[in-house]
Amino acid sequence: MGNENKVQKKIAEVYNLHTIIYTMSRIILSIELTKSASLSLDAVCKRTGMTKKEIVARSLSWMALQGPDLQAVILDLVTPQTQSHLLRAAADELDRMAELADALPSIAAKKKKKKTGNRKKRA
Repeated sequence: MGNENKVQKKIAEVYNLHTIIYTMSRIILSIELTKSASLSLDAVCKRTGMTKKEIVARSLSWMALQGPDLQAVILDLVTPQTQSHLLRAAADELDRMAELADALPSIAAKKKKKKTGNRKKRA
């Protein structure tokens, strides 16, 4: 329950939904799925051991935290050509983030080495 509250607070901060999140512990939605979508969701439930409610709640929470470009792709609001362009740009951004993450340990080590080197000189 603690993690769920943290997620709710983060969503509230991002989307300024304090009144909705804090006054109601849950919002109940009714959704309609095509037969094929329902069967696909059943397969995901079976594979993951999760309920449909859990999967839908997590999926919607994740989608709500994405930027407007990715939300437009997820919701099929843009043309296939635009989707391709936006997804390529998102993939490029993920690659850049991965490169930065890979570089962080070496950057931290260099900074630490500089700090310890400076301390030795002062002494």
